[in-house]
Amino acid sequence: MNHLTPQSKDNSSLGFKPDRRGARRPDVPVRRRGERLYGPCVALVRGVDAEGQEFTESTVLQNVSAGGLYVNLQRDVRLGTRLFVVFAFSPVALQNVPVPRVAAHGEVRRVDALDAKARGVGIQFQHHRFL
Repeated sequence: MNHLTPQSKDNSSLGFKPDRRGARRPDVPVRRRGERLYGPCVALVRGVDAEGQEFTESTVLQNVSAGGLYVNLQRDVRLGTRLFVVFAFSPVALQNVPVPRVAAHGEVRRVDALDAKARGVGIQFQHHRFL
């Protein structure tokens, strides 16, 4: 089977799990507009945190769609904050590895407290491009 054909919904060749939206709770309507790819990918996030301090953090991207992404950060950020993210479609480091990479500017649309310090952050793309 060719994993690059448009008919294929199997993202396993990229190391991602397929989108299972609605699979656990078929009685709940799905609000997502598009497919998401799930899987750990290396990401670099740059911006200003909730304390007003500039930061650059290497982290793991949890999922990505055409409209945005969800990433874990070890700091708090405010809704509406603009962040810059570079990520690779690979679970390995961004440096010296020939994998597709994306640079994106986006706005924080969701912040989930994961523990006392860590946050899950949903970022809606404002602009993105392949590197």
